[in-house]
Amino acid sequence: ALFNIAYCYQSLDETSKAVETYKKCLDKGKKDTLLIADVHTNLGVSYDYSGDYGKAILHYLESYTLNKALKNNEALGTSSSNLGQLFSTLKIYDKA
Repeated sequence: ALFNIAYCYQSLDETSKAVETYKKCLDKGKKDTLLIADVHTNLGVSYDYSGDYGKAILHYLESYTLNKALKNNEALGTSSSNLGQLFSTLKIYDKA
């Protein structure tokens, strides 16, 4: 339920509320690795939209690591794409 609430905040451009709610998801969903990976993806998106690129990269990388361990190829593709797009935006082409 919290994940969906956070996603709604994100969709409404309420970034700070989205981040706060996603962080609560991390605390409550510690045993659900798939959920945690999704939360990190969406935290990355929230930070990316707000211009906090350092935090966005950290969460995208965490999502990538978790999805790789889970062998969740679809989500791994999303994580890779998010990282690549952000590195391209930041003109860090050797990592994009």
